[in-house]
Amino acid sequence: MVTHDLRSPMQGIAGFFELVESGLIQVTPAQGQQLAARGRISSMRMVSLMNDLLDMEKINSNTVKLELEEINVDSAFAEVQQIVQESANRSNVRVVFSETGMNITIDHQSLTRILLNLVTNAIKFSPPGSTVTIGALQPQSSSEEFVEFFVQDNGRGIPADKLEMVFQRFQQVKVADATEKGGSGLGLAICKSLVELHGGTIGVDSTDGKGCRFWFRIPNVPKKDASGIISEAKTSGLPNT
Repeated sequence: MVTHDLRSPMQGIAGFFELVESGLIQVTPAQGQQLAARGRISSMRMVSLMNDLLDMEKINSNTVKLELEEINVDSAFAEVQQIVQESANRSNVRVVFSETGMNITIDHQSLTRILLNLVTNAIKFSPPGSTVTIGALQPQSSSEEFVEFFVQDNGRGIPADKLEMVFQRFQQVKVADATEKGGSGLGLAICKSLVELHGGTIGVDSTDGKGCRFWFRIPNVPKKDASGIISEAKTSGLPNT
């Protein structure tokens, strides 16, 4: 599957340049811009796949180092919203978040990666004109201190028998998703591993045909107490993703 995902966009890029070089096609500025955009998207898809593979290898080898710092949750949401805005515009999907006023001690890069994977997936499977919501809350009824992040969409949802499977490596809800929607099938597995490295949990609530609510809970511990999370994650080995 990985070979196919890398080969297909590369063949398209190589074929285009071969035709231009041979003089068999005369490219107008408008056509050139369109073809260049396709090439850029194909290149980004390959880079994304390779990054996923490299990240999964780092997690497998327990070489991921968490740099814990106190960050503002709303700033993290705004950063993710800005990164995905172009993709959301192309899909005619609105990405919104409500300000929380919360701070959390977490690895900034990991949080951004988790949110980006979840929001990108939500955009990918959302119908045009719909909304993807990013949020966070701190349940008051729980004796444990954690922040629950969530990404909610109004897409096709996930069948009940597929809910656990989506966090496994190289898994897609539908076989055709890899070709039609793109993606490596590693994004959610990476999310799960990064969340668990922080001592947290991840899951999804969904009804087939009625959208998804992906959530993950991160312990909200002071920075001085957070080293235990890292040492526990490194000694316990990689979660079975």
